[in-house]
Amino acid sequence: MIGGIASGKTTLAKLLTSSVGQVVYENFNANPFWAEFYIDPFRFAFETEVTFLLQHYNSLKKIIASKQHVVVSDFSIFQDLAYARVNLKGGEFSAFQAVYKETRQQLGFPDLLVHLECGPEEELKRIRARNRNEEATITVDYLGALNDSIAALVDEVRHEVDVLTIDSELLNFADNDAVREQLANKVMQRLSSANR
Repeated sequence: MIGGIASGKTTLAKLLTSSVGQVVYENFNANPFWAEFYIDPFRFAFETEVTFLLQHYNSLKKIIASKQHVVVSDFSIFQDLAYARVNLKGGEFSAFQAVYKETRQQLGFPDLLVHLECGPEEELKRIRARNRNEEATITVDYLGALNDSIAALVDEVRHEVDVLTIDSELLNFADNDAVREQLANKVMQRLSSANR
């Protein structure tokens, strides 16, 4: 899955739990630099982004080795690149790209990339509602920049991976049973056709 902060990635992954073989969640608290990044983004961006990339790579590599039939994750290394494009510059970005290139080459492409679109104002509202102290400094401008970077990256990979785009602001699957069921069915249908 790919989408901005608070776009609904984890919520959607949880909705798919009963339909898939395994769901794997990002453990952002395991990144020792995550909280420091929000205190001083310029100082801690490089180690934060590289650590997330390697954590995600490690999780996905284990999933591939387990040979589960259908696996859903609420993260993507594509998203790591999109975030790095916003947060890193110069030599740091070049170093990140080198590691990213190797991880993507080893992992290959997923059968389906679910892209959750959500406006930055709605994302900020959701971030405030979940009330994580570390995220208190996030701004609408930062969320907008991440969303733009994610959208550009999705367009770049669309010719290599099947992409299902969902407007998670319009389709609020967190609070609506009918929408949840409709969305879960849609994702599973796209996965079935991708695996044929």
